[in-house]
Amino acid sequence: EMYTKVNEELESLSKSSTTETIENGEEAKEFSTGAIYQFWLLFLRLQLVFWRNPMYNTGRILQSIVVGLIIGFSFWKLDNSTSDLQLRILAIFLILILGIMLIIAAQPGFMLLRALFRRDYSSKFYGWAPFSISMIVVELPYLVLAATLCVVCSYWSVGLDSSSYNGFYFWIAFVLFMFFSVSFGQMMAAMTPNVTTAMLILPIFATFLFLFAGVLAPPSSMPKFWFSWMYPLDPYHYFLEGVVTDVFVDLKVECSERDLFKFRVPPGETCGSYTESFRSIATGYFTDLSATDFCNYCQFKDGKEFYQTLEWSADHRWRNFGILWGFWAFNIAVGTFFIWYFRKQTR
Repeated sequence: EMYTKVNEELESLSKSSTTETIENGEEAKEFSTGAIYQFWLLFLRLQLVFWRNPMYNTGRILQSIVVGLIIGFSFWKLDNSTSDLQLRILAIFLILILGIMLIIAAQPGFMLLRALFRRDYSSKFYGWAPFSISMIVVELPYLVLAATLCVVCSYWSVGLDSSSYNGFYFWIAFVLFMFFSVSFGQMMAAMTPNVTTAMLILPIFATFLFLFAGVLAPPSSMPKFWFSWMYPLDPYHYFLEGVVTDVFVDLKVECSERDLFKFRVPPGETCGSYTESFRSIATGYFTDLSATDFCNYCQFKDGKEFYQTLEWSADHRWRNFGILWGFWAFNIAVGTFFIWYFRKQTR
């Protein structure tokens, strides 16, 4: 009986709170301020949190510099030979490591701030939507800075530069990749109860992201089951296709002596006459078609022929850039949903 009375009283208080009016006759609101004002104060508050605890952003910036320098000096000034084409792709592929580092770094701080949000939300200080949006926006300036420093430390050191247009695309795509990585980490943190669970789940997602990006295994070599759905859903595929084709599209290949395929020309023929049918279907070029002793064959004549072996196209660069924006928005939407779903404190 006592239990029933308590429930009835709580129900009555709940209904009265939703219909309560203030002196001018308007209905009482859940929060005393609007969503925009809440967002602005939360943004300023988070900036202050970052300022008072600089290790988070300092660590990310230092990570970006170190990763950029390691990649830059490990692949210093690559040439345009065929063996160096593989190294160019490897240098770009290794940049993905920074994305995993950002995902890991984003989760503990997010969970701490989420715990504070649940306390403040129960006191009706601010809502879940302003908190979610402010958590995204406050990260952006630091990520732009970190991405810029990483590109400066690696792009010219590796020898990826070609034109200002291609360089701009590489930079802006890498900035967006950083946005995606942090939002992905926050999304995983929002859907898990603690850091330990998030760390256990991360390797599963990371494995799929790396395996089906199209570099370790070209699409044609993937099993049909994975190619039919995992390859199109992998955001790393769209990032890598965009930046790899961007770096290779204007590249002219010049084979070094060690990268040339050499074979003997039959007596009475020249290299050109002997390889005429082969040249009509093959990529690459021969160094001297008039040679009568040896043919020297280079497998690719430009970067376009090389990335076509991965079934990629430079025409997809800006399409892929737009798709990456979609993945970023998806991470934000899913993360916001779980912030809302788990907005109340639990025992």
